[in-house]
Amino acid sequence: MNRHGFYYHPDYLLHDSGPTHPERPGRLQSVMGHLIKSVVWAHLEHVRPSSATPEQVQLVLSEKQMTAIWVLSIVVLPLAAIALGVAVWWRRRR
Repeated sequence: MNRHGFYYHPDYLLHDSGPTHPERPGRLQSVMGHLIKSVVWAHLEHVRPSSATPEQVQLVLSEKQMTAIWVLSIVVLPLAAIALGVAVWWRRRR
């Protein structure tokens, strides 16, 4: 019989996209509850997910894309937050 990988981590329940979204925590808990009680559960290969290594990330992102993500997250977003804070402060100081 073929084995099928099943990835799950309790942190998945922290992802909340709203009460009607298919990935809502309550639905995931319900699916998990049914799976655990079913005969299918014993035939699944249970895998605990882990963070991707840089080498694994390079399999799906180019060097240019990784650089762009780094620049956005480390440089652009923090500078934008600072600029917005300064703009709010400047308008309220009067």
